[in-house]
Amino acid sequence: VDDLTVEKPQLTTIWMVFFYPKSQPYLIQLPVYPTTNKKVNAALQAEFVVTPLSGVNQSFWDKLEIDFQLAWDHYLIIDEISLSILTQQLIGEEPPARLLKPANKRKITNVLADTTSIMKKICGGLADDKVDPAMMIEWKDFNAHLLTDMHPSNIEKNWNWILGNPLVDTCNIISYK
Repeated sequence: VDDLTVEKPQLTTIWMVFFYPKSQPYLIQLPVYPTTNKKVNAALQAEFVVTPLSGVNQSFWDKLEIDFQLAWDHYLIIDEISLSILTQQLIGEEPPARLLKPANKRKITNVLADTTSIMKKICGGLADDKVDPAMMIEWKDFNAHLLTDMHPSNIEKNWNWILGNPLVDTCNIISYK
């Protein structure tokens, strides 16, 4: 999202990540949003409501599940501040400037290309025989710029497992049809 500290954060992109802890280290990633269908994008954006006590509203998850036939176990939402910190820490780069433009100024193809590029670079670092120690993340430090339904210790445990078990191959990024 653009900014989790504002009243109505705007979606930037949604990725589903398939992660199977305790199996062979492998990640599968699926870009879900934005789509080339402007009506679908507008409908998802309209359903996306964040409240401090309950997180993301259930009708948003229901819409994703029905419209895209995808079931979600957990979510991890980062905003542009977290994205900048994570890309700097994980791949040594700032996110592409055009990804940080206001939503109405972004081209869908650019958003998908830029986020795919970031994901591929992160996965490349996770597939190295020896993972860079700089990839260790203090998830609790993100406070207002990260929203999740998982306990911080679970995020940290899963991330540390990935770091301790380099990927056998780079991530498989599939496209949604």
